[in-house]
Amino acid sequence: MKEIIAFFIVSGGVGFFNLYLAQETDFLYFGKYNKEERIAWLSIFTVVNFIIISIWLSLVYRKGLIWFIIGAFISIIMMFSISLLLPKIINETIDAVRKILKKPSRSILPPINSFFADINNFGLYVYDFNGKLINAGNIIQGTEERQIDLDLLLTPFKTKDYEKDYLNLIDKLVQNRDTVSFYEYVDYDKQYHFVKVRPRY
Repeated sequence: MKEIIAFFIVSGGVGFFNLYLAQETDFLYFGKYNKEERIAWLSIFTVVNFIIISIWLSLVYRKGLIWFIIGAFISIIMMFSISLLLPKIINETIDAVRKILKKPSRSILPPINSFFADINNFGLYVYDFNGKLINAGNIIQGTEERQIDLDLLLTPFKTKDYEKDYLNLIDKLVQNRDTVSFYEYVDYDKQYHFVKVRPRY
């Protein structure tokens, strides 16, 4: 048992679960070029998990199977909680310090992830930099910064009577800003305007 645990600790296996959980719940985010930060967090989680497992083994040593199972259950809950609480505490501490220093709050997610984080009832218009409509429809699934390709899953609008020109769309949205919510993401590399729109509730 000790040899197996030691193997996972050395390989970082006991910290991968924490890392995956924190990232998939957006408490942490690692982009395409954040390898060093990912390794640092993996090391932190591995050390914390090692401490928890060491305490668990020392407490249940030779106390029977029932205590072993109870200790394992409690340890799993603690490691699950640490995956969410540790990044949250650190991020809130950083935000508090930035507020004291009168600096703006920072965003964990890159712009494209924030843009597609809320897609509920949003329609999407995609234009090139010449203002020509590329595609439009209701958003089913977006993309994120870590993906190499820019992929979208859309369903067609019920009507084809929608704005084909980018500037005309923006003018209409500005004129009706009291009744519609709209956000724009600009991809300067691929030269696309993404505009998501939905009625205000």
